[in-house]
Amino acid sequence: MTEVQGYYASWSGYYEDLAVGAAWLARANEAAGNSGDAYRNQALDFYRNDVGGLNNGWTHNWDDASYAAAVILAQDTGDAAIRQDVEGWLNTWVNGGGGVTITEGGLRFISQWGSLRYASNTALLAGIYADNVNDPNGAYSDLAQGTVDYILGSNPVGISYIVGYGDAYPQQPHHRASSGVGWEGFNNGQPNQNILFGALVGGPSAADDYSYNDSRDDYISNEVAIDYNAGITGALARSASRLGGSPLSSTELDALPGVSDPS
Repeated sequence: MTEVQGYYASWSGYYEDLAVGAAWLARANEAAGNSGDAYRNQALDFYRNDVGGLNNGWTHNWDDASYAAAVILAQDTGDAAIRQDVEGWLNTWVNGGGGVTITEGGLRFISQWGSLRYASNTALLAGIYADNVNDPNGAYSDLAQGTVDYILGSNPVGISYIVGYGDAYPQQPHHRASSGVGWEGFNNGQPNQNILFGALVGGPSAADDYSYNDSRDDYISNEVAIDYNAGITGALARSASRLGGSPLSSTELDALPGVSDPS
């Protein structure tokens, strides 16, 4: 399918995928009561000899799994060099610089397209590293929770970037089924007919808290995607486990627009 090749090319190569895959297979073998050494040694070999470290101004995403590989290996081996890689990367995100810009509201920004996807992916890995390896003065935990708070509405705009959450949230996410309109109504400026509960939109398209545009035709700010939600789901789970929370009651579910208790 050469027509879609440009959309799914692996620009980072495949060695980081092999590294993270082998690291997980090591864990799976150990969970089954077997040795994971062979797979873990393969993961270390791929990471050290083929990946060769982390780009501090970038992060984990659909095309680059080197960050997840490094966090898992730092956790499972305690390797000093890999820990240094991870902490050098996370420190850049904590402090800014090196490709990471911190907005007035505290968002770590590295790219206009799906900026919150990158921030939430980093939040997930920062939280895992903080909980299992090292959390200097709580900096990595603060980065993880601060990103979650920003996305949920603690930002200068006062908007939640998760559709359906809070008093103010995106009304026109770029999503065909949610929009409920054809091309004739695409630019009508009206809210989507169907609320896409739980979807994370792209977010600010510049290192400016006010650069977000809630419009269906702005797919840079308002697109939703599976990889956008992947990281924030884990970051939210960590936040809930640390800060508490409980499932919505049937009464609360009934109060949500367009939702009713199936029972």
